[in-house]
Amino acid sequence: MLLAALLGLTLALEVSASPTSSPTTPPVQESWAAFLRDTGQRPATIVVNLGFAALAPDKANPMLLEVKVRIPRPNEHGFPSRADSEAFEPVEDEIISRIERDAHAHHVGRLTTDGEWHVFFYAPSATGFEQAVGNLRARFDAYAIHGASQDDAQWQTYLGTLHPSPAEFQSILNARVIAHLQESGDKLTKPRRIDHWLYFPTDDSRARFLARLDAKRFKVEDQSKLDDPKGPNAFRLQLSHVGTPDAASIDPITVQLSDQAREAGGEYDGWETSIER
Repeated sequence: MLLAALLGLTLALEVSASPTSSPTTPPVQESWAAFLRDTGQRPATIVVNLGFAALAPDKANPMLLEVKVRIPRPNEHGFPSRADSEAFEPVEDEIISRIERDAHAHHVGRLTTDGEWHVFFYAPSATGFEQAVGNLRARFDAYAIHGASQDDAQWQTYLGTLHPSPAEFQSILNARVIAHLQESGDKLTKPRRIDHWLYFPTDDSRARFLARLDAKRFKVEDQSKLDDPKGPNAFRLQLSHVGTPDAASIDPITVQLSDQAREAGGEYDGWETSIER
């Protein structure tokens, strides 16, 4: 597996309290996530505003606008160096500002792969886009900047390309917990107890999950029923295992638990552990 650390990338979950809106689109609470997608062929890093998921597809903004920028010196994986990433930041800020203003567009994310940055927007139409890209190309002549637009009324690029899969989303949530541990001085190398919570709609669905559980790896800490559940899944299950909470260790475990819980009709609700310095 291609590791983010190898690429010198920082993948984390960022949440902003600043909503974005337009006269035709309700306010969107920004919730930015960054993650690595490694398909084994052309790896990609994706930064996406998850806040648009509740609106997609937005009928008021059926036009997909894409600004492509060639990475000056991509590495063997097709990604920029840290220096090139930092140099691109003000360029990207201007791209976003210009396209949002001149094309009345919404910035929804960025994909970096195969030696290019792809910055994506949705807008009511392509009016003003071509001229805005031309102005950007003239201002940043050291970069190869190109624009493309197409009808995407179903927001297939956002929902199918930029939005994380269930496994990728679980890795994003894991990254948030891991970042908290690291900020608290945890080096993530010391094995410790890690607790997991899962919820099911019936006792039978919980039993189906347990029938497939690796009893050698996981210990059942609690099986109970909530007296006042907030949703349909009232049957709680708490598991624990001993391990390290680094991404390479915790991601496969949580993805497997999440998949198996979903197959049994339940949901995986997350994990927690102690801080070990």
